[in-house]
Amino acid sequence: MPGYENERARLRQYLGIEWRPRGLERMDDEQQARFLRHSSDLNCDFSNPDRCRWRNLRKPGFDTLDFHLFRKEDYTEFPASDQLLLVGDKKRQEQTAILISHPIKCQNTTGKLTFTFWVYNGARLEVIMLEQRDEGKSLHILPEKPHIDCGTVHINTECTAILPPLDHPFHIGLRAYDMRNTEGSFVLLDNLFYEAEFCRVSIDFGPDFHSERLISSSTKGEPVDKPSSLSCTEFDENCRWRNMGYGEHGIWRRAIGILPPLILFNETGTDIQPNLPAAFLYIEEQTDTSHTNIISSKDLHDASTLEPSDTTKAFRMLASDPIKCPGSTNIILQFRIWSTKGIKLNLCLFERHSMQQIEGKCQQVPVGTSPAIVQQQFQTPPQNTEFMVKKFI
Repeated sequence: MPGYENERARLRQYLGIEWRPRGLERMDDEQQARFLRHSSDLNCDFSNPDRCRWRNLRKPGFDTLDFHLFRKEDYTEFPASDQLLLVGDKKRQEQTAILISHPIKCQNTTGKLTFTFWVYNGARLEVIMLEQRDEGKSLHILPEKPHIDCGTVHINTECTAILPPLDHPFHIGLRAYDMRNTEGSFVLLDNLFYEAEFCRVSIDFGPDFHSERLISSSTKGEPVDKPSSLSCTEFDENCRWRNMGYGEHGIWRRAIGILPPLILFNETGTDIQPNLPAAFLYIEEQTDTSHTNIISSKDLHDASTLEPSDTTKAFRMLASDPIKCPGSTNIILQFRIWSTKGIKLNLCLFERHSMQQIEGKCQQVPVGTSPAIVQQQFQTPPQNTEFMVKKFI
């Protein structure tokens, strides 16, 4: 936008918006983005563009302009956004701009894209789909245009576009065009939301993260005399926690190293790194109702377990050794957890010999507070018990 001072002054005067220099710099740097795992990853209102999974398409021959970030600076009613994108020009020759999504490996269902837009002086907006070819080295705009309920945009309103299923990698694009008015024309864009079911995509944890077999002193399940004996921070041979059950698709392991900050945030929604080593469970998608998930526990104190398990019992449980003499009326379990979307955890007490869940001794873990310290409290049962956590998707 440098060199457009007069035009920016008019935008500020009539719309109350001001250009934010380099506002999309980090968003546009993601030129080699990984495949998206969830359609909601594309939701973006540009309040924090660094976390949006969209970028300007910067490939020769596709378009001539970039979208720019603008901020609302006054209280005028229109446009009703705090931050939004704008692209425009006053050249006689037609100018175009494409905002492209991060890549989608494939899509199992029909997708619905909604967005808010405004156009001025003949500018128009359409939704396009771009196909990856040559193993991702090239892009091609598909000739079929997704159906949109308002046609090619001529009115200032919210739009919904319907995108068909695709069995190969592609991008969603928003293309501004017909900007060729010497008095100036532009498109404003905001509030992108997408709903669809994507194909399964494994998580790339990067070269500095790996997991190893979970080895502990709990192989025989010998009772401990007090809950504090179950405290565990390193998940090494001194810990009294073990895998239990016969699940085939999820086994607890010991995570080592460090997670890439971007991957950590994208998958868990937090920038706070777990202090590895930690107990780690990777659940590879096996059915239409399951999800690829990570669950990591760190700093278990007094008597806890972390384990996800679903209704088909496909996953192992992380179980403590039994407590022989709790020694108090209450048992407090403290831990931290990092997890992907869709995880539900229950922390339960089980009777030692029958392995039956003790009635009334099962609590849902508030995963939404992650990675804050979780404290769960139980009244001490009269029997020797084992502590387990079950995960339901």
